[in-house]
Amino acid sequence: MTNFFTQAYKQAPWRREKRISGAILLLVILVAAVSMLYLFVNNERAAAGVSIQLLEIDRRQALRNIADLRTQLATLTSATQLRARAVELGYQPMNPEEALYIVIPGYPGRQANIPMEIQPKPESSQVVLLPSYTESLWDWLLAKYAARSGVGQ
Repeated sequence: MTNFFTQAYKQAPWRREKRISGAILLLVILVAAVSMLYLFVNNERAAAGVSIQLLEIDRRQALRNIADLRTQLATLTSATQLRARAVELGYQPMNPEEALYIVIPGYPGRQANIPMEIQPKPESSQVVLLPSYTESLWDWLLAKYAARSGVGQ
């Protein structure tokens, strides 16, 4: 009779094989999903890396252009270039004895470039705190409870 009960509770072989193959298939699907997620994240990281490299190339090119423009500006504003352009436009060097100075009443003249003194901030002896920062959590909770329940009115 014990043989009858063990045989009655025993699973059919095709059911065990079906359960095992289902578990293996689930494992394969999980591994595939994790692999796809990994590939997606790495693809995004690679795209971000490429865009960073392209932006870095653009930044370097902009810095080179700025340096080139500064060099051109320095060349154009050099004393020799300015003198040559002035002569080309018909200007002549001025003799200081030939200069005509005009006195304008009320004009104080060129002021010296004196830096302003930095005034120290007056030190406050009293610290100003908002009332909400001086109240403890317990006091706040009691006040809220009293306001809700109508205690103290």
